[in-house]
Amino acid sequence: MLQIELMVFNQIQENTYIVYCSETKECAIIDAGCRSRMEKIKFRKKIEELGLTPKHLLNTHLHFDHIYGNKFVYDTWGLLTEASEKDQFFIDTYLDQLNLFGFPQEEQAPGIGRKLKNGDTIQIGNESLMVLETPGHSAGGLCFYSAKDKVCFVGDTIFRESVGRTDFPSGSQEEIIRSIENQLMKLPGDTRLLSGHGEETSVEHELMHNPYLNF
Repeated sequence: MLQIELMVFNQIQENTYIVYCSETKECAIIDAGCRSRMEKIKFRKKIEELGLTPKHLLNTHLHFDHIYGNKFVYDTWGLLTEASEKDQFFIDTYLDQLNLFGFPQEEQAPGIGRKLKNGDTIQIGNESLMVLETPGHSAGGLCFYSAKDKVCFVGDTIFRESVGRTDFPSGSQEEIIRSIENQLMKLPGDTRLLSGHGEETSVEHELMHNPYLNF
């Protein structure tokens, strides 16, 4: 069974997930948003306290608030992000994005290591996640799904009774609705949806209560 630790980081209150196999203690980091020195210390301490060995750095997408900690993860554990190459633009313009939103200069985020696509598998010890392509919030939006544990890490594709913004570069309202309806809402109703911000929800809840969906 996958074990999940949630940590909330940076000024945009981004959800970073540590997902691990309790038997092997191997883990994946999903959306490393730790920005400040204290956040990075807290993050490393949590992984050390749990006795984990990070094997994957996964990104649901490459907006700056989800990759603040990517260089720290690379420097600490030698991991490059595994993400969609369709979001390479956000790596290339990382510092420009920070300037645009008025945030202080940061070190350049590292590039993409493994380029993920729909149907790929991420092995975490004896557990695994399947990659679902869900463009809309960004062209390279991904979700990470465990059928065994009925949980899906959905980034900013869907939130509780809402959906992700589509007014950033490469965003599309039509695509995000199509991704949600054709990928996420086809999952079993009791599947937990763990978003990049805010509280978790479920497929069943969103089918009944999400005003953006055409059901």
